[in-house]
Amino acid sequence: MRTFISTSVLFLTATAAFSQTCGTTYTIERGDRLSLMADAVYGDPNAYGRIHESNLKIIGPDPARLEIGMQLFIPCADEIASSQEVVRAGAVMIAPDEASPPEAPPIAAPREVVQAPLRPAETPTLQPVSWSVLVEPDAVAGLQKANAAQVLDIRSAKAQAKGVIPGALSMPYALFRGPADNPGQPPSAEQLSELLGSKGLRLDRPIIIVNSERKAFDTGRAAYIYWILKSLGAEELALMKGGFAGWQEANLPLADTPATAPAYTANLFMDLTWYATRAEVEAIAEGKVRGALLDSRPAAMFRKIGELGLALPSTLPAAQSTPVSNLHVKIGTGTTETEDGLAVLMQLKDSRVNWQSETVVSFCNTGELGALNWFYASELSGIGNVKLYPESTVGWSATGGELVAPNDG
Repeated sequence: MRTFISTSVLFLTATAAFSQTCGTTYTIERGDRLSLMADAVYGDPNAYGRIHESNLKIIGPDPARLEIGMQLFIPCADEIASSQEVVRAGAVMIAPDEASPPEAPPIAAPREVVQAPLRPAETPTLQPVSWSVLVEPDAVAGLQKANAAQVLDIRSAKAQAKGVIPGALSMPYALFRGPADNPGQPPSAEQLSELLGSKGLRLDRPIIIVNSERKAFDTGRAAYIYWILKSLGAEELALMKGGFAGWQEANLPLADTPATAPAYTANLFMDLTWYATRAEVEAIAEGKVRGALLDSRPAAMFRKIGELGLALPSTLPAAQSTPVSNLHVKIGTGTTETEDGLAVLMQLKDSRVNWQSETVVSFCNTGELGALNWFYASELSGIGNVKLYPESTVGWSATGGELVAPNDG
């Protein structure tokens, strides 16, 4: 089973990788971010604009859109004048006007400003901990006692009113969802920055996500938020096995109300490494790009039969059926367990997928079951080329895509 390495080790590894790149060309690898590169080269993660500006033709206007294999030139600090520094505002790059007067100081005391991802050294209370991406309730209680993790309760306010895990932060699942006609669409980076900052959820500290119960759909909600937080830069994440029901079954203590944490101002961006956009899905569906589209819904939803016994339009073009419920019974419920990530992956091998050499995209109706399949393949099995199409069939249809009858042979 995949386990986490402590945050400090991850940071030192990234620093070593970039320590000799000034004035040379660097090839982007999985997990790379311009802010980490800038921190290692210049000692300042906010100086990533130097690297972005030197590679605009390759990266494009959004510094978060790095692709594995990109070859970027890493300029030295004296190769770019400070007046040409490019600063990031959301997904837009803005060059500051050198002649503009400085802004007047705010009247009210400003909240703490935090740029993401944060340096581990800024969190002195963090204890080096190694744990699985699926954590037992007893282990969660121990991590909390050691002040080694944040617990994020994603249940509804109504459910939380009946009791919460002591010290847990409240961020109901609905806060992470899109509009009614496309609920799987994640909020914008700006909206997520405001949400996490106002609730005090820190991406530089371990986060354990707690949903309501063991069922695949509900666990998929936790997996969806895991996917969002990972895409925003969190490196130490886990789901609590069994959800809140598992905590209760373990007879662990309850609190009446959620905890609160100091608010801060966050400036986050979405890393698209694990995000399959509609354009990517369309390219795979049309055979323009090598890849596989995996429908994570139950088989009866993948193949709907009409009154005449014919299959109805129900899924994305070229999709295969890989119901996550079959896998979740073996792994997510706690009835059985495996320590071998490859054994987990073999449960998905009924699909005709070359997991090692093609992009694999997981989807469902509105993101939950697709996120759970992504979690098991990417996070538990450690396969790096698995993505989630969070908008799924509902978002596909909302943006003009047509569903088709399955053609799985």
